[in-house]
Amino acid sequence: MKTENKQPTFPYVSYPAFKAFIAHLNDAVTPDQIDYTMMPRTMSGAVRAAVISALKSLGLIDAQGNTSQKLKDLADAYNDTNKWPEALKKNVLSAYAGIVGDIDLKSVTRKQVDDLFLDATPEMKEKCIRFFLSANKEAGVEYSPYLKIRRRLHAKRTGKATQKSESLNNPPLGEPSEEKTPSDMFDLPIPIASAEKCFIRVPRNITAEQVNLVKAAVNYIDAMAKQNEESK
Repeated sequence: MKTENKQPTFPYVSYPAFKAFIAHLNDAVTPDQIDYTMMPRTMSGAVRAAVISALKSLGLIDAQGNTSQKLKDLADAYNDTNKWPEALKKNVLSAYAGIVGDIDLKSVTRKQVDDLFLDATPEMKEKCIRFFLSANKEAGVEYSPYLKIRRRLHAKRTGKATQKSESLNNPPLGEPSEEKTPSDMFDLPIPIASAEKCFIRVPRNITAEQVNLVKAAVNYIDAMAKQNEESK
């Protein structure tokens, strides 16, 4: 195992939030610099900060937020199912080469993976590992069944604590207001069985730019749904 050249920080943002941001770039354009003003308004300040931290630790932007070619390539490949897995390997997973070394992920134990992230605090370590494994899974990289077992057991043990932690990165479902819908808005109901009152309130004069923000939100929800399906 190689332990030299460990990075002091690793992506700890939820993987769906990271993907939602990449989708946002794909829908619009990858700018020369990343900052809070160009990020989806659906993201909270905490999530925006976590995304920017992830981009820096992966080498996708520099300390000043200047965009690298790797980020542009990743964004360009987002909607291409054939290119996306390879783009993840080249532009995201490559950043872990210095700590993963020659470890065989197919047979690695949880302790070995824990040891890779020694620089992270116990609370952040779980988030870092979850991001790392999610990226590997979506890139088509097979990893040890011991990691999958540990993840399920962890979820069962922590229960409410896990849900509380994830809620910081996941937007809550809205409920129709008891107030009358403003005349310049209209409510679009969403028939979700577990949330009968879920809806979207849309401005009647909505612009194309605002529609792009809605698309970014939908991409975020889509990523969440896929992750939920994979965890069953």
